[in-house]
Amino acid sequence: FASRTIDWEAGDPAAVTQLHAWLDKLWSDSAKNQPMPTGKSSVATLYADGGYFALAAPLVDAAKSRIWLCTYGMNLDPSNATSPVTQLVNKIAAAKKRGVQVRVALDQSGDWAELGNDINAESGLHMAKLGLEVRADPKEIVTHAKFLLVDDTLMLGSNNWSYGGFQSYHEVGCRTGHTATVQALAAFFDKLWAVSGPFV
Repeated sequence: FASRTIDWEAGDPAAVTQLHAWLDKLWSDSAKNQPMPTGKSSVATLYADGGYFALAAPLVDAAKSRIWLCTYGMNLDPSNATSPVTQLVNKIAAAKKRGVQVRVALDQSGDWAELGNDINAESGLHMAKLGLEVRADPKEIVTHAKFLLVDDTLMLGSNNWSYGGFQSYHEVGCRTGHTATVQALAAFFDKLWAVSGPFV
């Protein structure tokens, strides 16, 4: 891990500076959300507390070929039209109607109790009603990954698709078009998709 951190710093010191600044703010006052300080990273656009939706929504709106979503937890409340989770799912459904390939992979391991599994299953059912293809990983696998792949751009971060993950928890992540990273996560998704299926 240390060597990878050094490589990242050598290749993109601006991102490291941003992360340090965010951590300093969080250290000073962890009781409130701390947005990612602005910066000029050459590799990725970083986000933090509450910053996911603003980066993900335009990507989905502009999607042309694929939207692949993998998340450990999804708490979708279709009755709440103002929820950023609901808004993003509706945007994904609109992309599907434009001809974009949509695949959603959710966890069903039981790792976070039956309530969590029920929430994922209910969210998956609603997305299926919108015409989206949704699969659950095998129960013996814990898929804790959280990423959104739109065409050749990747959103990768710590947040689940939930109110907490989008609005109230301390979260950090990035949007990047870094080719090797995008290809690696696409290959991971392909393998996960191949062994996933209906919720059981």
